[in-house]
Amino acid sequence: MFPFYLSRVHEVCKAHLLYRFKRLPNARLYARENGYEGAMYPWQTSDTGNEETQIVHYNPISGLWDPDHSCRQRHVGIAIFLNAWRYWTEIQDRDFFIDVLVEMMLSIAMFWQSIAHEEADGHYHISGVMGPDEFHETSDECGSGVTDNAYTNVMVVWLFDRVKDILDSLTDNERHVALQKSGLSPDVLHRMDDIGTRLYVEISDEGILQQFRGYASLKELDMDTYRKRYGNVKRIDRILKAEGLSPDHYKMAKQPDALMLYYLLPISEISNILRRLGHVIDDEVAFLRQNYDYYLARTSHGSTLSYTVMAKIANLCGRPTFEWNWFMEDARSDIFDRQGTTGEGIHCAVMAGTLDILLSNFVGLRQHADGSVVLRPTLPKHWNCVRFRQRIKGKWFEFEVSKKDIKLCLIDGNINSDEPTGPFYVGNNKLLLCPWSSVTVEYTNCASMSAFVDTMLRTKFIRQSVVDMHLADAEPAATPVSILRLALQSLQSAPIGTDERTYLLMDTGKRVAVDLRYEKS
Repeated sequence: MFPFYLSRVHEVCKAHLLYRFKRLPNARLYARENGYEGAMYPWQTSDTGNEETQIVHYNPISGLWDPDHSCRQRHVGIAIFLNAWRYWTEIQDRDFFIDVLVEMMLSIAMFWQSIAHEEADGHYHISGVMGPDEFHETSDECGSGVTDNAYTNVMVVWLFDRVKDILDSLTDNERHVALQKSGLSPDVLHRMDDIGTRLYVEISDEGILQQFRGYASLKELDMDTYRKRYGNVKRIDRILKAEGLSPDHYKMAKQPDALMLYYLLPISEISNILRRLGHVIDDEVAFLRQNYDYYLARTSHGSTLSYTVMAKIANLCGRPTFEWNWFMEDARSDIFDRQGTTGEGIHCAVMAGTLDILLSNFVGLRQHADGSVVLRPTLPKHWNCVRFRQRIKGKWFEFEVSKKDIKLCLIDGNINSDEPTGPFYVGNNKLLLCPWSSVTVEYTNCASMSAFVDTMLRTKFIRQSVVDMHLADAEPAATPVSILRLALQSLQSAPIGTDERTYLLMDTGKRVAVDLRYEKS
């Protein structure tokens, strides 16, 4: 919900962050009570700032009250840090940043460096936590919670990178005060740097990002058998517990866990973190697709939030059919009362998620750290046009996206300024807007690489400008894109090879292969 309000009513986000800041003393106390430093925010809380997460959970299948360990989801602190970072980079309220956000964010970072511990294998590890999955509450590795949850660990490395950015943005005096308030000494900062290169994240020989340490040894679950017996298996955890079994022992998640990384961070940033931790990621899009397929078969979607994440990742994988299906599951969840709780109120986070998918997937709106905005629409076949207003860097813009063009207008800026706003990138077009001026630009999109190759086969020649409309440097930023672009500059033809790949011929003796098997499946 935070991104939705940030782009429309950012005062709501400011109030939320102020609420978190005023409960910083409680978060520090909670950390100390558990043997840690810094600020450890509770999973569920109230106006007190104390842990309010339920300790038992009713299982309607067994009729019993089972222990509830969801308070181990320490990653709530990462979410608070991420929201604070988004607020600062978008709103640029420096006074609020210095007076409120810096101390809170550095205190959260202090907690994460204290929970990480070094072992004899030369790596740092984080134990006793629970990932977004929620089905896995205990493990053989550490008993309570799990060890080295991939989502948590990668986000911790990202968080430590942002600590450096925060400190670099401060004056000497501001930095001195911030470090003193948060307790970050030079030794602690050095330890964060060390953790950032040696925190353990496991990737199997098959290229699967392991949800947590020991995940590979868990048993597979025959979901078809349970579907025949129970019908609805979204809450397979309750079914297993009613049968005297434990979801801790099976490769089945309530909702995306390791994949959640790709909902929050760009593909290239995740790949860079994994490489820094010692892993080889040759083709980051293929790596994501492989993990998407793997975890899709092992997710029960026990939460409607699962569909939001899966829809966004389907877009990154180039799976428009999956993307639309997940989007509609989310859109229908409250309308058709999928969880049986609509009478008590709609699931606001899911509703905000559907709007996020509409803008980030179908409209293809992406904001980058340098202030630029990329638009790469892939509207559903039966949608003709999308109109909306969006606040970007403190200014309101009006967008109208159709199947053939995009109209942009700056409707609320400094009308006395002649300084243009932007840049906006639509295909190979770089746009700068002045107040109350509108620009309409045509664009051409292909839904998949397969459709793109079909275009090449028909035309036999594609200008570099057209290539850039389909393949932008930002997403994905993989080396194969650069190779492909070079190949297209001197394209002769695109024959189908005997091994079911399409080859783009550059010149005599040179060629580059494009694997289309995903698009064919």
